[in-house]
Amino acid sequence: MGVLGLWTELEPAAQKMILSQLARKNVNLTHNERGHPKIHDVMTVGIDMGTFMDECACAVHAAGIHHPFASGPLRPFFFRLAKLLKIPAAFVFVFDGPHRPPKKRGVAVQAQDELWWVEDAKRIIEAFGFVAHQAPGEAEAELAHLNRWGRVDAVWTADSDSLVFGGQVILRSMKANDKQTKRLDECTVYMADNIGRTLGYDHGQLILYALVSKGDYDDGLKGGGPVSAAEIARSSIGRDFSNVLAATPGNATPVLNGWRQRTLNTLHSSGRTLGINGHAKNALKDQIVSFPSINPLYCYRNPATSQSHPEYLPDSSNWSSIHQPDIGKLVDLCIQRLRWSRDRAKLLETFRNQIWEGTMLRLIFSKSCAWNDDGHPSFGTASRRLPVQTCSVLKTEAWNPTQKEECVRFGVYESDILSEMLTEEQRQVFEPVLNSKNPAVVARAWVPPEFIPQSMLALVGPSGTRMKRKHGAPSRALKKRRTLEGSVEGIPDGHSPVQAAQPSDGHSPVQAAQPSDGNIARAPAVPVGDVIDLTVDVIDLTVD
Repeated sequence: MGVLGLWTELEPAAQKMILSQLARKNVNLTHNERGHPKIHDVMTVGIDMGTFMDECACAVHAAGIHHPFASGPLRPFFFRLAKLLKIPAAFVFVFDGPHRPPKKRGVAVQAQDELWWVEDAKRIIEAFGFVAHQAPGEAEAELAHLNRWGRVDAVWTADSDSLVFGGQVILRSMKANDKQTKRLDECTVYMADNIGRTLGYDHGQLILYALVSKGDYDDGLKGGGPVSAAEIARSSIGRDFSNVLAATPGNATPVLNGWRQRTLNTLHSSGRTLGINGHAKNALKDQIVSFPSINPLYCYRNPATSQSHPEYLPDSSNWSSIHQPDIGKLVDLCIQRLRWSRDRAKLLETFRNQIWEGTMLRLIFSKSCAWNDDGHPSFGTASRRLPVQTCSVLKTEAWNPTQKEECVRFGVYESDILSEMLTEEQRQVFEPVLNSKNPAVVARAWVPPEFIPQSMLALVGPSGTRMKRKHGAPSRALKKRRTLEGSVEGIPDGHSPVQAAQPSDGHSPVQAAQPSDGNIARAPAVPVGDVIDLTVDVIDLTVD
């Protein structure tokens, strides 16, 4: 839904873009004296949950959205969120609230909180490390308000009302047939500033366009439509209307009569030079006494938002930070709510193909990520650290689908991910399908080079090369795996072999979490005789 013809009218001012690239350019990133990257802020994207879930519902049977036992749209929703993990941005999902208009286009609107999937969707969102926010009214109105307020940098929606509500940067969802790359994050970007420069529309003129054409709140000017709406809104009549709204931030009803009279005079005196077709001029003359209707104008100008309903004000202080997914909760939700408990091997395969790469990247994108590159590279936060097992520089289209560029191919042991992200009880879910006789399973991720310490890039070398270990020599990680109890070879009891890089004053701000007994229990033991060359015998879990 939205305003009839508005997307098409604004298309000359729009740009097609990949959100991953846009987010990457907007990361506030610096490097310290050791060449270690430090992320300060990332782009925050607000997502209209209504249109986002509508797209998920289209991927399943029409009746599935109302059938909780079939998981309905939650299955494609899960896979969509898994893709978002790989984007260096924070995501805020906004739900419709109780104060939204009861009707749209003359049809009663079902309250979103009455839909069975809402609470489960919120749990999945939070388990992925994203934010769920309840709007008092319509989600697109709240998002436009948050965008103007600076709490979100862009609004992801398929509803053009977001522009009429005053959104500044809109990421329009694209239909699958219109996409060149078939990626979820391929979208069309509409920026209010560019719309003004290119087409001459300001916020007030967009409102007038909606009132003339046809929107969610009425049928528009009788005899109007998209063409008439564009001509009227961009004329001197539209500019006058916008000035009236700007001068009266409250109730504009008292001053509308003056605008109506001026409009009627203009139509009579300079109708030929206005650039408005005769059909639109006659329709406006005939209806100017009562146009625009007060109710739709009020809905566009004064929607229910957290500004008008302060009890819905969100705590947005940490919205520009990357939060880590809770893998344990995701496993539980997959088993309990998505009904994926029958085949544990398939569940593990799903996490290998969909979750592990995003999990690694969320650690790298975190403000708290610290690197250790002095002989035994690792990365992560104080509570979650992953040793690097393989590293190479290769050309790929993973981050730029239009052109191959050099990226770092990182690999970590799946067993390390399971050990760091899951409790012992949660790991039991996968124990029956983990085969210790196979070579160590390595999960991999494509990482842009600016997120990697410069010292590690120097070790890797030019494109097409990789960081190798001496053939036949077991890795430090394998040495750790040869004992589950007692000290690790060469490391005293109670001391972690994985620590964050030390600052110049010698004090470590980040250290790996220690088991209570001081022993390393990160992964299953590997027999002493089984030496694995990490540059060859690994299982690559991601499709290049």
